[in-house]
Amino acid sequence: MDAHLREKYIAYFIATCFVMMALFSMSSLIIFPPDFSNTYPVYSPNLVMLCEFGMAMYIGGLTLLGIKLAEEKQTMAAAGFTMLAISTGVTAVSFLEIAQIVSEETYIQFYYVFASGNFLFIPAMLLISTYAAFRKWIRIIGLVAAIPLLTSSFLFLFGSRNFHMLENISNTGFMLMFFTQLLWAYNVLINYKQKVKHILQ
Repeated sequence: MDAHLREKYIAYFIATCFVMMALFSMSSLIIFPPDFSNTYPVYSPNLVMLCEFGMAMYIGGLTLLGIKLAEEKQTMAAAGFTMLAISTGVTAVSFLEIAQIVSEETYIQFYYVFASGNFLFIPAMLLISTYAAFRKWIRIIGLVAAIPLLTSSFLFLFGSRNFHMLENISNTGFMLMFFTQLLWAYNVLINYKQKVKHILQ
């Protein structure tokens, strides 16, 4: 395959995956909102499946970007995107359980798995913040997005069982992360087009 065409396919595949993750996750929360009438939230299986599809695409985009950066010898950023793909995989596994939660005890079991995935976020985002091809303010937003997820995980591990509060904190982090993913997608395409323009000059 022609090198320029290969670069185009890679850039558009990564950007598409990032956009689909954000759109599927946000739309699932709007179409199938969680039920907060109990002491713990109840999630629709339809919401879970939409999120699972989005996360599958996201893992694909993160993995391809990680491989691409490894080829370009940007080891730290490559490791960051790879760690984020692993974190997303852990979250995807935990989400498979959330639609089957029927008691506070089962929700607590789910949250332990969910929190373990969140702990990968901070080192992943720190490594990704070394990727100079992303604008500095976009890298900062990514770091900020990790804070609510880490906060909710530590609150849970230190004994908080106010799941409404924990969910609100986590959802703030997810919304910031969805915004970050859209910015990443935009930046990937802009970087590709600038690279093409530079080659043609």
